[in-house]
Amino acid sequence: MESDKTNPLLSGRAYPLFRAEIRDNLAEFDRALLFSEVNELSKRREFSIIFHKIKGSSGFFGFQEIYSLAGMLEDLLNKVDFKKSPDWHTVVDLFEQLKKECEKLPEL
Repeated sequence: MESDKTNPLLSGRAYPLFRAEIRDNLAEFDRALLFSEVNELSKRREFSIIFHKIKGSSGFFGFQEIYSLAGMLEDLLNKVDFKKSPDWHTVVDLFEQLKKECEKLPEL
């Protein structure tokens, strides 16, 4: 990850909002996984949109690993045949990796 000293975008007001939003979104997806809500079509679409937003904002700030993981989750939830269950092990593994990367986000 780019350090806060080399990324001028992190010193603005948008970065703390990004961190708060990503924290809330990850907690919401965690709860949805726990209660199997992700199996619902509307929830899967909702989370696909959330991962798309995470992908975009992390790309804006230059966090490539978060961008990549969020994009994979978005694609998996988007492209899967909704009549069949996706590989939930892959979803959970990618999500766990995403959480670990987000824990590395610099605190300012």
